[in-house]
Amino acid sequence: MFRSVYRQMLLAGLILLLTALRLWDPLWIEGLRLRGFDLVQQLSPLRVEVADSAVIVLDIDEESIEQFGQWPWPRSIIAKLLDACAEAGAAAIGLDMLFAEQDRTSPPVLAQQSSLPAELRESLATLPSHERLLAHAMGKIPTVLAWTATEHPTADSPATAVSAVLGDATQLQLVTFPGVSGNLPTLEEAAAGRGLITVTQEPDGLIRRIPAISRVGSSYWPALGLELLRVGIGGSSFILEAGPTGLEGAMVQTAQGALKMPVSGDGRLWLRNTPFDSGRYISIADMLAPDGVDRFRERLEDRLVLVGSTFSGLGDRFQLPFSRYLPGVEIHAQAIDALLQGQVPSRPPWILAAELFGMGLTALLASMLAARLTPAAALAGLGLLLSLHWGMAWIAFRQHLWLTDATLPTMALLAAGGVSLLVGYLRTARERHWIRHAFSRYLPEPVVDKLSQHHDQLRLRGETRELTLMFSDVRGFTTLSEGMPPEQLGQLMNRLFTGLTAVIQTHGGTIDKYVGDCIMAFWNAPLSDQEHALHACQAALAMQSKLPELNRELHNEGLLQRDQLIRIGVGIHTGTASVGNFGSRQRFAYTALGDTVNLASRLEGLCKTHHVGIVISAETRAQVRGVRTKLLGEVPVRGRNAPVMVYSLEEFTT
Repeated sequence: MFRSVYRQMLLAGLILLLTALRLWDPLWIEGLRLRGFDLVQQLSPLRVEVADSAVIVLDIDEESIEQFGQWPWPRSIIAKLLDACAEAGAAAIGLDMLFAEQDRTSPPVLAQQSSLPAELRESLATLPSHERLLAHAMGKIPTVLAWTATEHPTADSPATAVSAVLGDATQLQLVTFPGVSGNLPTLEEAAAGRGLITVTQEPDGLIRRIPAISRVGSSYWPALGLELLRVGIGGSSFILEAGPTGLEGAMVQTAQGALKMPVSGDGRLWLRNTPFDSGRYISIADMLAPDGVDRFRERLEDRLVLVGSTFSGLGDRFQLPFSRYLPGVEIHAQAIDALLQGQVPSRPPWILAAELFGMGLTALLASMLAARLTPAAALAGLGLLLSLHWGMAWIAFRQHLWLTDATLPTMALLAAGGVSLLVGYLRTARERHWIRHAFSRYLPEPVVDKLSQHHDQLRLRGETRELTLMFSDVRGFTTLSEGMPPEQLGQLMNRLFTGLTAVIQTHGGTIDKYVGDCIMAFWNAPLSDQEHALHACQAALAMQSKLPELNRELHNEGLLQRDQLIRIGVGIHTGTASVGNFGSRQRFAYTALGDTVNLASRLEGLCKTHHVGIVISAETRAQVRGVRTKLLGEVPVRGRNAPVMVYSLEEFTT
């Protein structure tokens, strides 16, 4: 009797705790729920045939970059592109890019260069600017321009297509941005609409929703894709409906009536799992070929056109749970298709109450099973209940596109599994928490995830394997730090290390340690990386590219004087080393040892001698294809009898 009452009290307490956690909704609870939504979407992806899609993407791809030169292109090229789309009969076009500054190749701008002959400058000054050419082209086809959200408040926010709010606007709980940044007035005057291209990440860094309607000051902004859809169907404006749950409706007013858009209470639009299809993309190089209009007329006629880029060098990439590293323009294209096909996922306002009720009922059934059946039979019954809830979540999505939280009954089942299962679960959770606490500061998040699942790899032992080692050091650190207060120096190094560490971990590197102004990192451990030398070199180049941005930020924050600049030297070597957890049972660290480590450290010191930013060994260079290097020759290295062949790493040729 006592055990039964104790079990019921424990169960009731755990259910109350789970309910409180769900209502509080900390990040890890939200993360579990979102991953559950990912699962049901992946089981029922939306497949849109190119012939049925309303959107075509004109792609700034590698071929286009090779033909027209590096980005940004002269706006006369964009004007030609709009002319071609208008001739092909496209319904409207959205430009997933900003035109915030004048085109430096525009004739009136070139005319201001005093180095040119006066007669040539006078001739150039009479020619129309590229902005005028683009604005003229925009007059031939309805064009939507992109704006981006900023962290700085905007004094005067331009008018948008959101014309009215029905109900109490103070009840709207929209995604809010301090300000926006857009395009030159000449282009804005010719635009048929404007929309935001800013997206917001979930707690795990992935993109699952986009702000369909956002607030900037007293203005409401549609997303670029929604605005393109409005312009393409001839809609006059957006109308918002405010209610107790926030944004209860959004619609586009057209001559034929209102087109409703299933946005959530905070104005965001759930993305639908749609596999990437390169068939919707047309290279701009092909489109602007002499026969481009005739070749693609059938595909473009009456379609909505987005201009964006799949070229990785432009950095317009986002992580989605369905397709990692999609180009940003694809997100807007998929949102439009999902809207037009009525395939936008949603969470009705009542669904949270239903989920909490289902969780309580599941816990009651699970408690009865655990109390009356043998452990094996109880586990089978719990598994059946679990399958039932996930199946119902999948059916709800399949039939109604409802995103229901199946993690709530899952947690209730875990709570009702008995004291022994609970203790085991808590023990495992503690171990994983300890692993994350111990390793999250110097390992990338995916590596920490895998290590937390396979914590047997963390024994106090080492292994011998091939690694690529990197040492990065601040040039002239002693001079830089002289006279600098300790607090300022600490803030400076923390900001610098934060930025460089993010670059290293983005390229799969493991942070070994920070020693003074030096960062030590390595690749191919603890998890295997078949291209560890390549990723280390990519990280080094990215670190050097990151420095101008970091220097600007440090100057703006007052951590550096105007005449001060942070410069780094990077040494990279590939070879065999011992890697593992070394130390005592009271304290240990995951690190690498051996001559390979020492040589990488010596190579970093050669950067200053040879006045280069990155020095790599011949062993590293032999494993990396497509790099441009400069032979520095054989150099003596302390601790080695024979000289070492070294190179400076310039860039990748591909």
